[in-house]
Amino acid sequence: MLVTRTIIGNYLYVHGGLPESSERTKKSLNGLYRIQIHPFVGTWTDLTTCDSPALSQHQCINWKDQLIVFIGGWTGRTRIPGLHFFSPESGRWLPPALKEPELRGYPSGAGLSAHTVIPFESEAKSNSLSALIFGREGSTRIQRRRGNAYLLQGNPKTSSVSSS
Repeated sequence: MLVTRTIIGNYLYVHGGLPESSERTKKSLNGLYRIQIHPFVGTWTDLTTCDSPALSQHQCINWKDQLIVFIGGWTGRTRIPGLHFFSPESGRWLPPALKEPELRGYPSGAGLSAHTVIPFESEAKSNSLSALIFGREGSTRIQRRRGNAYLLQGNPKTSSVSSS
């Protein structure tokens, strides 16, 4: 299914993926679901809204138990370099950072899919998101894929994020 997932508090969040059909490469899913996992397992809750991005082969990280940050992915047509933000507290999607000026330092025309994201705490920037991104970068236009590494830094609350 190629979904992404993270845990915030006592809940597991699962997003996106591909349908289980012969058309699986043509359409990514936009479903966002939550299930309580502690102290007991609950039932699935559908949090999907009209703003939910349709993505697969993407990654997400928990930022300070305040936001889920979704990084890159496959839309069913193209790989994207962008970031999407979901607030579990409000149940709303925040404006994404998909291109300049919100998303700085990423190669023009390229996108990420099937990559790995490793978040870390930066003492110098305590109110900031810091993550290493490794893996598949490329575009459907040129059909080239490379395994590069990027350092992602910024403040998701202000949608000011850069990569290098």
